[in-house]
Amino acid sequence: MRQQGANADRATGNLVLAIYHHDTSRELDPQLHTHAVAGNLTYDGTEGRWKALQASDIYQRRAYLSEVYRNALAREVRSLGYQTEDRRDRQGQDAGFEIRGISAALLEMYSQRSRQRDAAIAQFTARNGRHPTDNEVAILVRESRADKLLEISTAEVKQRQQARLSPEEAQTLTQLRENALATARAHGTVRENAAPSLLYTQEHVFERVSVARDHELLTEALRHGRGRIALEEVKGVLQREESSGRVFRFGPEIATRASLDREREMVAAINGAIGRFEPLGRGNAFVASDRLRPDQKHAVEFVLASRDRAVNIRGAAGTGKTATLQELQRGLREAGRQVLAVAPTMRGEDTIRNLKHAKDSSATWRGRA
Repeated sequence: MRQQGANADRATGNLVLAIYHHDTSRELDPQLHTHAVAGNLTYDGTEGRWKALQASDIYQRRAYLSEVYRNALAREVRSLGYQTEDRRDRQGQDAGFEIRGISAALLEMYSQRSRQRDAAIAQFTARNGRHPTDNEVAILVRESRADKLLEISTAEVKQRQQARLSPEEAQTLTQLRENALATARAHGTVRENAAPSLLYTQEHVFERVSVARDHELLTEALRHGRGRIALEEVKGVLQREESSGRVFRFGPEIATRASLDREREMVAAINGAIGRFEPLGRGNAFVASDRLRPDQKHAVEFVLASRDRAVNIRGAAGTGKTATLQELQRGLREAGRQVLAVAPTMRGEDTIRNLKHAKDSSATWRGRA
């Protein structure tokens, strides 16, 4: 709603979508996937007219929508009697799932588009001296794809796919299918309770934050129980948690009683120990390196002069946090302090590794915590 000075959004609850199910990639590898094309319009029942779609909230929920789709697909696969297993990429990030029993070599053989993408990314990196951004990766993928085959029958596609199999591989897939059919006939579809997945999610998400968006919780729960739980059940468990008072909601934001209690304890511990200790630098005169910018020097001096139990520095990417921490480490060492370095993320671990390379015989180092 933007007229007459308004600047707010209204939930209409309706979309115009065209759904296209595909079972192959551009290289005709087996790859079941769906394209959902959303029209840029929605019907506003309050005003009784069609209006342009405000899609920002949809984009914010891309990970959630992906998990809704993957979970539904995995449930269908498991209902056919197959077992599924989750996959991760080289960075340890979730990369969907595959059918258990199909070898990595066979998956690799039928992943021609992935190899084309990886080759395009490698060429970009070698040419530009950096990894491409997500938008640049999307462009590389689009530019590297082959033209569509406009005329080819389903039977010919399957014949081409099967012709690439060795007799042993074909036998393995046949046996896998027969076992799945027998399992489906014997046991049908088995659905698990969604409560353990939501409990795991709460412990995982609220380990780092006190408040999270509801779709973030649903995303992690669906990942944890992929193919074994239903989205409606997860939502139902979350509603029961809210009714019991163990979970609090303010609009789309969610917190647990435990996360809020922990937040209060941390705030009280920090506020109750302001100015109660000797300076971290113990009053020693410390001259920071001339290589630091004024803001970096100020950060080092601020920490060394702090008399609080906790002191915090924040810096965006590229602001020189590593160089600042190296100088801070030197200042603490010269003040006779011992340093224990911990990091909650892989990126933070890289920073610690860089600090570790700086010569420091008195500091104690530890990787991820």
